[in-house]
Amino acid sequence: MLFWLRTLQTSDNNQTKVELQRRITRIKMSLCTHNFEPIICCYSSGLQTWIPSDIVGNGRIRPDLPSLPTTDHLLLPLCTMDSTIAICTMDSSIAITEFIMILVWTCLANASYHTTNILYAKFFTSLELITQLAHESGLQFAPGLLDIVQAPLPVTIRFFKSLPAPQLGQWGVYVIVLKKHGHRPKVYIGSGTSKYGVHTRLNLYTNGLTYRLPVGIVAAIEDGWMITHQGLLCWILMPAPALFPLNRLLFLALEATFGFAFWAMDSNRQYVAMDKVCLWHPSDLEYDGICSHSALSESVRADFDLTEEELTAHAAEREKRARELHAINGANWHYAQMAYNYDEYSSVAYEKNLRHRAEHPRRHTAQNAKYRSQAVIEKRYRCEECDISYTSMAILTRHYKTDKHKDRLLGLNNSHPFRCHVCNSTYPSFVNLCVHNESKTHKKNVAAAIAAGQTVHPDAYKLPAHRTKGINPKHSYICHACTYSTDQRDTFLRHQKSPTHKQKTAVFESAQAAAEAAVTADSVGI
Repeated sequence: MLFWLRTLQTSDNNQTKVELQRRITRIKMSLCTHNFEPIICCYSSGLQTWIPSDIVGNGRIRPDLPSLPTTDHLLLPLCTMDSTIAICTMDSSIAITEFIMILVWTCLANASYHTTNILYAKFFTSLELITQLAHESGLQFAPGLLDIVQAPLPVTIRFFKSLPAPQLGQWGVYVIVLKKHGHRPKVYIGSGTSKYGVHTRLNLYTNGLTYRLPVGIVAAIEDGWMITHQGLLCWILMPAPALFPLNRLLFLALEATFGFAFWAMDSNRQYVAMDKVCLWHPSDLEYDGICSHSALSESVRADFDLTEEELTAHAAEREKRARELHAINGANWHYAQMAYNYDEYSSVAYEKNLRHRAEHPRRHTAQNAKYRSQAVIEKRYRCEECDISYTSMAILTRHYKTDKHKDRLLGLNNSHPFRCHVCNSTYPSFVNLCVHNESKTHKKNVAAAIAAGQTVHPDAYKLPAHRTKGINPKHSYICHACTYSTDQRDTFLRHQKSPTHKQKTAVFESAQAAAEAAVTADSVGI
């Protein structure tokens, strides 16, 4: 593998040699865990020189080497204070990924064994493996990051302020910038890999929930510092539950790597050998770090011993339980507010509902229509006694209070008050009854009743006196057996309990039974 080392020119050649030797030694120490022997090419002021990795001194020109690095090369300042290494790569997106993964690998190689989670040694066994994981997860980096890590000058606060804001459904490594008048800025680097994403994690900083913030951030806020910017250094779309473990491990490694590369670490703490990961000398940076520890020492909330199928099943079960618990807690809170804080709660809910409808009129209408239609299809709000489904619980509750529902429970039916005594059928209007009386079925039943010796007046319903005597068609409750009608439900119930009604009903039902028997006998030829 070919590396470029950009050197500094000094008036003292001996000083230049010593500085060059120091840098090459540090490069070799850092790359010794990569299992390859680097070829180091030094250049300065347009002079290209090849120096074997075991030779330091007056180098010599090697014509078979490529020309000096171009804009297509990735310049990697690794383990040096003012030098740059270049890896020949044409695709910038692949270049930045490979570069960051080399930094991650270097960070893991130099981290203390006693302060590093053992999961890294178990799952991140090679540079190729973590690079492949980064590509498969679709890891993306902030615009301009490639230029920053190639620049010989240290990163500035201006770059951190240009980082993009997080979006919903993302995991990411973020930067927090804090400022206080008369002081150097402070920088914190963290990561968000919960099921709610990095967007929700950064909202905690905005909402001021200090009990859930890092100790360095809390101490700075209590000391008068203010958060001025939040942005992402890298991110991925939230992965499937089966991919949570390895991706969470990767992002903790990225958090630690960026923390050391940009030296966002607390200067009051010691980090042995980790200065090799820093892209510049920490004293040249224009800010101070407040990260209290390396993310490599943190535990990872994931089940590494489960298969992908088990992880998916467990995630689905947890999501189901979370929805159920959320529904219970939401209902409890709603009823508590309605009981003890009704006025304020109703006012806030009403204003929120109006604001949401104004901001999303079509979506609100479409969602309501979809919900109502689905409720009817699934029969969520159904009255079994009346055999009818409604679109909401509120409408079903109102239905339970209606006389129609109460009558159905008592066996009453006032929805079809017009009755044909011959055919023992009811109809909702007088017009429907007239149509029925002109039908072939009705005429056949009348003929059968007359043949059976019953007194039947087929056209009696047409006479005004018979049609209206004792019955008001506008009334809701009608008793045809007694030719009685009323609008009062209680009065109608008392009428049905009276001896007169019972006597007339018995006579009427016996006549109907006799008519039915005659029709049956006629149909079988007896």
